[in-house]
Amino acid sequence: MKSKKAIKKDINFYARYLYDPKKEERKRLFLMYFGPVILLLVVALGTFTFFRVATVVTNDKIDEHDQFMTLPKNVEAYGESVQLDGERQELSAQYDALNQVVTNISSYPTMGSGILSDTNSAIGAAADITNASYDSANGVLILTVEASSADDIPVTVKRIKSTGLYLTVSYTGYEADGDNYKANIACVLKLPQQ
Repeated sequence: MKSKKAIKKDINFYARYLYDPKKEERKRLFLMYFGPVILLLVVALGTFTFFRVATVVTNDKIDEHDQFMTLPKNVEAYGESVQLDGERQELSAQYDALNQVVTNISSYPTMGSGILSDTNSAIGAAADITNASYDSANGVLILTVEASSADDIPVTVKRIKSTGLYLTVSYTGYEADGDNYKANIACVLKLPQQ
C-alpha cells in the first residue's frame, strides 16, 4: 500500500495579512465601471493620433506638389500644353466639320449625262430641251423646254415623271414665244439610296 503524502502548500502569511477584501472589491468595481471608459478614451486617442499623422503627411505631399507646380519651367510647360490642347481641339472641330461637309456632299444626288439623255428620250417629239441647269446643293435639275403646242407642256411633264429618275417634277406654267411655248420644269433628283 502506498501512503499518501501530504501536498505542501506555500502560504504567504504576509500577503494574506495585507489582503483587504474591501479594497479588492473597490478595485474590481472601479475597473468594472471605469474600465470601458478608459478603454474608449485610449481607442479615441489612438484614432485621433492616426488621423492627425495622416493629415500631416497629406499636407506635406500637397505642399510638395504646390512647390512643383510653381516652378517656372513647369508653369511654362503647362502653358504650352494648354495652348497645344486648344489647338488640338480647334483642329479636331475643323476635321469634324470637313467630314460633315464630305458626308453632305456625298449624299447629294449626282447629275450624270445618262439622266439628261434618259429624260430627253422620254420627252420624245413632244418638246425640245433648250437649256438645262443643275443645282447640286439641292439636287434640282431645271429644264427649259420648248413645244409647238401649249398642250404638249403637260404631256412633257408627265413623260418626265414616268422616267422614275425624279422625286418631284413641277412647273409653274408656260409662256408663248412666237409660234412656240416655253416652260421651266424643276426636277428634283432621287437620292442614291432611294
